[in-house]
Amino acid sequence: MTANAIVLVSNGLTLALGLGLLLLVLWHDATSEANRYFSLFLLMVMVWASGSLLGRAAAFVNAGENALQTGLRLLDSGFMGASISLYVYSAVITGYQGRLLRVSTLAVLVTLFAYQLFLLFTGIERAYDISDDGILIYGFDRPSMVTYLFFQGATLGLVWYNRQKIRARVLTYGILLFCVGQILGLVSPRFRMMGVPEDISALAALMMS
Repeated sequence: MTANAIVLVSNGLTLALGLGLLLLVLWHDATSEANRYFSLFLLMVMVWASGSLLGRAAAFVNAGENALQTGLRLLDSGFMGASISLYVYSAVITGYQGRLLRVSTLAVLVTLFAYQLFLLFTGIERAYDISDDGILIYGFDRPSMVTYLFFQGATLGLVWYNRQKIRARVLTYGILLFCVGQILGLVSPRFRMMGVPEDISALAALMMS
């Protein structure tokens, strides 16, 4: 099985797993603040996986520009949303700061998500390339990289410094692993092309649940 096929299968499994976990978490206790933010995080992971699945499949079968652009915008939105919502979730479970910080961070998330939708519906194209093997090649612009690395670094520091406050050790490791997966996606074009960040992050999300 090729690396591209493995990524497509992994993204499909992530979508199914994410939906199941989302329903399970909400059914268990939808009133819990931690559960609500974890559900938001899972939703963003699903958006990321769906964008990766659509974009990579469209590139592989040459499905056309519209499918590729939609996939890439979903990928960007999900990657961004997962990074920011994981920080908010980590702040909740560690008791860091107050409600104002979390609301402000969520406002940033909503604004950036709306911006991605604006780019999609106005037809502003996302840069990409396709290898001879039909593998999607894409990158992140510098402002996006700085923003994502800031939230991932903040999450890593927050969780590691307050790790004693997190009841389940596997949850701590899952959060740290998810951040590492996203950082690899930002700094390594080869890992990004192979879909390694998606694979690592899917495993991390499973550990967190």
